[in-house]
Amino acid sequence: MATSSEPESPARVVYVASVSAFAEAFPDLDISPEAVKAFGARTVYVHDALFENTLFETIPEDEDVDPLVEEVLDGLEAFAAEDVDALIPDGGDDGWEWGVHATASHQAVIDAFKKDGFEVRTLVEQNTQ
Repeated sequence: MATSSEPESPARVVYVASVSAFAEAFPDLDISPEAVKAFGARTVYVHDALFENTLFETIPEDEDVDPLVEEVLDGLEAFAAEDVDALIPDGGDDGWEWGVHATASHQAVIDAFKKDGFEVRTLVEQNTQ
């Protein structure tokens, strides 16, 4: 049995959720109904900033950012500052990277992260009631 004195490196994990599930789970982030209606099916993500991703190289996005996307990003920034460590206890020693892809499907985002070697986990479940 081999042993190592090197510290274990953090897992390469990304947490994803639809914008609608994220907004519903964190209503205090003030993501408007208009933003949820426009981008609810799109995907938000959070991962340890230690790891690089190529999501926007794999699936390019318009450079013009819709103000409603900015609203979702502001909510993610507040989440990363206040709630992420309670929800995701492992990782984040180098900070968190977060974002939303305004045009890619949920599955395309997941596939891009898997291509980059990430294990994809659900950040919050969609409420189906």
